[in-house]
Amino acid sequence: MTELAELIRYEMESTKSALVVNYDRLGLRAAGKYAKSLEVRVSESGTKIHAEILGAKHAIYMEHGRGPNKRQDRGMIAFIYIKILEWMDVKGLTGLNPWLVARKIVREGIHVPNQFNPGGVISDVINESMLDSLHQKIAELHAIQVHEQIKSDLLTIAR
Repeated sequence: MTELAELIRYEMESTKSALVVNYDRLGLRAAGKYAKSLEVRVSESGTKIHAEILGAKHAIYMEHGRGPNKRQDRGMIAFIYIKILEWMDVKGLTGLNPWLVARKIVREGIHVPNQFNPGGVISDVINESMLDSLHQKIAELHAIQVHEQIKSDLLTIAR
């Protein structure tokens, strides 16, 4: 792997770690599936580098919320009810009526921010500032590599 690909891998791994720290800071960890699901992939083909951070499908809902269910019958409420019971158990929550919570989620969706999720689980970490920093690091590495190549070429010519 090239030095640039290694830099990008390092930055993606750092971003992954920052995502987990932010997830915990926001108090969103329940079963921890989001943190466990995060995976960095970096591949290189010729002069192209492909980098991505994969994660659980529900990450988008933690970031943006979700709309109401298309199907709003008792069966769907019961399905969400079971999930709410599991969530309450993991979080140690009491004092909520899980059936009413499930019914409200099915009918209205989940809006973020809310009392349990202040929002920003992803966007607090992956944002313009983070991307600007990554671009700067790539530019610095490129400048060093160009400088070293010019130096090598000049030394070769001088001999």
